[in-house]
Amino acid sequence: MLVPDLALVVACVTLVYCLFLFQGYQKLFRDSDAGWHIRAGEAILSTGALPRTDPYSFTRAGQPWLAWEWMADVAVGAIDRTAGFPE
Repeated sequence: MLVPDLALVVACVTLVYCLFLFQGYQKLFRDSDAGWHIRAGEAILSTGALPRTDPYSFTRAGQPWLAWEWMADVAVGAIDRTAGFPE
């Protein structure tokens, strides 16, 4: 007998609430970092390596930097490559 995992059920209910009951689908890309994450992911996919310096900031350009959210960046970069806006 298959029993759903409680954490999975809670995550799915939370996703439905955020996207549909609170109009999250309209606000998904209002975050100013969305484009930055897409570009960071595309850079990681292109080079095959995590960036070691900050290529995006004006005030910290060239300074040591660690992409903490690199896996999510790669995911959104790959999605943008396959189904994103044409350039």
